[in-house]
Amino acid sequence: MGNNVVENENKKTDNNDNKFEEVEVFQEAEPIKKEIRTDSYFDGGLIELIGWNILSFLISVITLGIGAPWGKCMLYSYQMKHTVYNGKRLKFEGTGGDLFVNMFKWILLTIITFGIYAFFIPVRKTKWVISNIHFEDEDFVRNESFFDGKTIQLIGINLLCSILNTISFGLLCPFTICLKMKWINKHTVINKKKIAFSGKALSLFGKYILWCFLTIITFGIYGLWLPIKMLKWQTKNTHIKVVGETEQKDKSLLIAIPIIIICIILVSLIIPNVIGKGKAIDLNNIEGFESFGESINDFGSSVFDGKSYKSSVSVIPSESTLETVEQGGYLNPVVTTNNKNTKKGKYPTAKEIEGKYNCSIEKKQLINGMYDESKTKKTSGTVNFKYVNGELKYNDSFKMNYDSNLGYAFYISDSITAEAYFNYIGDEIKVEMLSSEDNYTKETKIIGTK
Repeated sequence: MGNNVVENENKKTDNNDNKFEEVEVFQEAEPIKKEIRTDSYFDGGLIELIGWNILSFLISVITLGIGAPWGKCMLYSYQMKHTVYNGKRLKFEGTGGDLFVNMFKWILLTIITFGIYAFFIPVRKTKWVISNIHFEDEDFVRNESFFDGKTIQLIGINLLCSILNTISFGLLCPFTICLKMKWINKHTVINKKKIAFSGKALSLFGKYILWCFLTIITFGIYGLWLPIKMLKWQTKNTHIKVVGETEQKDKSLLIAIPIIIICIILVSLIIPNVIGKGKAIDLNNIEGFESFGESINDFGSSVFDGKSYKSSVSVIPSESTLETVEQGGYLNPVVTTNNKNTKKGKYPTAKEIEGKYNCSIEKKQLINGMYDESKTKKTSGTVNFKYVNGELKYNDSFKMNYDSNLGYAFYISDSITAEAYFNYIGDEIKVEMLSSEDNYTKETKIIGTK
């Protein structure tokens, strides 16, 4: 009996061993490295955007308008959450309660001033929204994000855009949208960083025509995609300002205005004679096209207001000489694309930049918002740029993004911001560079030639 029990146990053990031997063993796969994007983009979806707009509308209707500030804050939070500038995602910290208090104050002031204060509300609201925005990977500090545009300037911009849209029957909407965006972005700062808008009116004009055509042939269905299309285009053409970057003049409007006016004149003269035997043009169809254009204009002018101007935050640099350094560590040399020192109007390539540069080096330290001159150190030395695998590398420490069309290179991380400007000086290449560390409390300025 005992022997049978032992034999049965041995058989069970053997069977279990065989089962374990049959188990297939897998090795853990190598983790996939996630690619880090450094461009600007909006990654929200159409269904999400429509859903949040519907929810915001329902909150406002159900509460008879009292809950409108909370609904708007939900929309702002969604838009900022999906907006990325140079790989840095935005975050909105505003609350419905805070906006409610401000809106109550604005409405009260409008009533007691017999409507005059209403002109100030768009700018006030924009100031509030931007003051509550920061980059997700940076601390939210009051007064580091702000908008310094003036009400009288906004009135002038709106008046000019309205005139241009009217005389062009809405055809100049893409140009007025870009004009308004540039103004908004020029006065916007996020976490002490200016934002630049590089969108071209002619580029938007091409998309504008395509969107109109698709909306017409789909009997208005494609119109649902216009808000998300505009947000994506707008964000793609927005970036954090780099050293030395100046506002590029968009001359396309000067070219487009006479062309469009000529086209309007030709259409008004030719079409009636061809299809109407001299009859006047029926403006009803044009009015429909103009109203559609105005709807796009209203949407495109600013993300910060649901009515009159909806443009996203962007970065436009201020102009100054090389010796002028902004508080916060940004260097702003004047960009001259037709510089006489350049060879055939071009800047050095990344390969040509490679080599050692004899430089004067100035190191400063920022304490309580002021530079401590007693700790300023001026020395001379060399810096080295290498061209490795198609990329520009500074002092073997980090890789810099370089644009040979402007002669600018930059590097941005959590602790270091380095920006450089390259140009020909005769047969030599000159570098003008500024780097900031530890949240812009330490600054190094380098000027030298190779």
